[in-house]
Amino acid sequence: MDKLFYYVRRMDLTIEKSKIILDLMEERTKGIAWRVISDIQIPDFDDDDNECIDYNNDTESVASTDSEATYHDKNESLGQQVAGLWSKRREKLVTDFSIAGWVLSPIPEVYNDCKRNMTGEHRNAVERLLIKMMASDFADDSDELAEITYFFWEEFEQFQSKTGPYDKAHIWNRSINRDLLLGKSHLWHKKNSFFQTKVLGKFACRVCSKIVGMGSAERNWGDVKYLKSEKRSHLSSEAVEKQATIFGASCMADADIERKKMLASVTDRYKFWDEDDFDEQFDMLNEKLTEQPKQRTLKCYMEAWEKEHIRKKDDVSKAKFLHKYGGLEFDDVDFGGVHLKISDSDMRFRRRSKKDDDDCGGWTPYAYSNKEGDKPSPWPIFDGCPLHDCIATYYRKHPELNIKIILKKDQIEGVEYLMSLQKAEDDNNDGSYSTESESVTEPAPGANLRQEIDKKASGSAKCDGKSLSPCGGCGTPVGPVHKCDRCHKNMHTFCGRTIGEEGYGSCVRCPKCDK
Repeated sequence: MDKLFYYVRRMDLTIEKSKIILDLMEERTKGIAWRVISDIQIPDFDDDDNECIDYNNDTESVASTDSEATYHDKNESLGQQVAGLWSKRREKLVTDFSIAGWVLSPIPEVYNDCKRNMTGEHRNAVERLLIKMMASDFADDSDELAEITYFFWEEFEQFQSKTGPYDKAHIWNRSINRDLLLGKSHLWHKKNSFFQTKVLGKFACRVCSKIVGMGSAERNWGDVKYLKSEKRSHLSSEAVEKQATIFGASCMADADIERKKMLASVTDRYKFWDEDDFDEQFDMLNEKLTEQPKQRTLKCYMEAWEKEHIRKKDDVSKAKFLHKYGGLEFDDVDFGGVHLKISDSDMRFRRRSKKDDDDCGGWTPYAYSNKEGDKPSPWPIFDGCPLHDCIATYYRKHPELNIKIILKKDQIEGVEYLMSLQKAEDDNNDGSYSTESESVTEPAPGANLRQEIDKKASGSAKCDGKSLSPCGGCGTPVGPVHKCDRCHKNMHTFCGRTIGEEGYGSCVRCPKCDK
């Protein structure tokens, strides 16, 4: 992996220098044979997922092939055509992984090339991969994430300047160190970085150890040949890619089921066992560890990928949002704490709301209550949406559900404030009792706490639609679902007059503005 981007850069220079030679060759070989080759045209087919050819639809763009790219513009020279073909392949090779491997390679040629040509874009790519691999469970503004990135770049400066733990001549000697001679960068980092650094060594071992070979490509091509039969020869490249991915995952799942089935059999139970399995099973001194259920991690704010996919109406974006929000539960604080559960299959695409400027539309989860006959309610996703606050409050109150909630620093105070309100409300409900003749309510133990919270809310800054604020009618805290169309204060639906169509997000005019 550490040499891939280095070879891509070398290929860029080779193509640039070869343009003149290719153009001269084209001029010298102009003749009957060259004209015949240039006049070859491959018929265009409109690829689609329905496995049919549409010859009449000329408005849709057709996926270009290599031959089309070569002959689509006769004014281009041969050097330009070759450079165009290479640019198509180059996009698939230049990834965050390949750039990170190039940056962390100790091989002298790659090391010197990185030291001379590294730019800010390369550093951004490395940092994206670092956050994805080693800090995915931390919020974007958390101290843990800042500490990881700080130590990584500090250790990287030592790596590039050969100082600190890298200030040893023998680890850079290629004639003695066979890891550099054989190009095994991950083993070099394991010996010289893993134990000497906090972050860079572990990250470099994981990145540089990735194999860049033909094995995975051959397996995927086998899946494509199985799927793309004679009757399905006109499937688009996008459809083939999705189907091959699903088919490959299905084959892996079938193999895992077959393995478990063989392990459960009595006749050939130990067929797939190795030495580690025997040691784990028969070692008398080995402690049997109970398998812990996997904890689900949820970032209760709008992540960067959500802003990118929120308005993309495709199956991939829908699956991403279902994976994050599907099956989550919460209590709707604006309607008496009604318990809701987000559907793990119902994710709809909505238009942009004209009433709420924060609601940008796009993919929206739908929540269902346990009551029969209740319709599902949409909960739009945007920066500071009530859905994130409700989910964070619910799972912080119920840690036994094994869901880890990650919040930004500016969210913590609002969530704690909301939890204190719900706790005071629960205490108030616990203090109520009824008899056969009348219902008597004792003073709520959290009444003083509620007054202090109300004072805190009223003395804070004006509501910006991202947290609770006093209602424009009764003065009690309420979320930003309904607002007054004039003063823009948060409102209960029963504290004012609804303007326009009733429903989620409708405007409710406060009594003061309604006079």
